[in-house]
Amino acid sequence: MSTSTLTSSLTQRLGGAQKHVIPGKADRDLGFSGWCLSRVTNYLQYSTFTQGTEVSVYVTEGEKIVTQVRRWEERAGGRHDEESRVAVHDGEVTVASSRAVAWLADETDNRLNAISEKAWADACRRCPHLKGEHVKQGD
Repeated sequence: MSTSTLTSSLTQRLGGAQKHVIPGKADRDLGFSGWCLSRVTNYLQYSTFTQGTEVSVYVTEGEKIVTQVRRWEERAGGRHDEESRVAVHDGEVTVASSRAVAWLADETDNRLNAISEKAWADACRRCPHLKGEHVKQGD
């Protein structure tokens, strides 16, 4: 599928591309124009803190898929130990999709966990071009 066909489809379904900046380490932010296809956040409550995880999936105007996993802990004094990992997956959309799913699985012990699976499923619903890679991972 050509970039113009995919971006035209996303523009029709979701409106124009938006500017996104994902903060990076050592002042190396990742900026791009595209669409946020999904952002899923999950909280686990423990006796002394709350653990948060957020998984986001984007498609850029250049037809690259960007995946991000953020993790943090919340205590009485605010957020602590915040970690953000991001990857850019390029190639034809089916290749980029395969790479994105593999990266998300790698982030969670080589299988999609519930939050990653939900984020990918939501992205597939918003961008049908990704549906070929929406496969439920078994235990």
